Amino acid sequence: LIPAVVIPPVVQNLARGSILKCLADLTGGLPLEVWKSSVVLEHIQSRESNDPNPPPSSPTILRNIIRQNGPLSLWSGLTPRMIEGLFSGSVLLAAKEGLSTLLTNYASPMFYEQFGHAISPSIIGFVSGAGGGMAQALVMGPTSLVVTAFVGASK
Repeated sequence: LIPAVVIPPVVQNLARGSILKCLADLTGGLPLEVWKSSVVLEHIQSRESNDPNPPPSSPTILRNIIRQNGPLSLWSGLTPRMIEGLFSGSVLLAAKEGLSTLLTNYASPMFYEQFGHAISPSIIGFVSGAGGGMAQALVMGPTSLVVTAFVGASK
């Protein structure tokens, strides 16, 4: 018989978050990010050149990306985006679940002892999600700049 390996919940959440974030990016997140970055870069270039004409619309920019570089160019910056996904997805899910466990198992019972009311599941969910999002932002900020740089370099 092979002994069962117990994987700590934090490790499970780190792995799940990474996998989910990478899958989301592969199936639509990255193409939308490339499109958004291209729109932003186009508007910046339009302002810097003092062009009297308005910058192209978002659908026009998407059409130009596909016509000039092909549809696979929507996945430019895939490597840094997957690295970002590994870190930001894991941090988001692990922080959210950690906060949820902390609030549910420790803070809510203490609150009940002191005030006669437990912390509602809605508040626990909101605080946990917000805390996970804040933790994720610490990772996503710098790596999003790298993805934008890859998109700009591919133009």
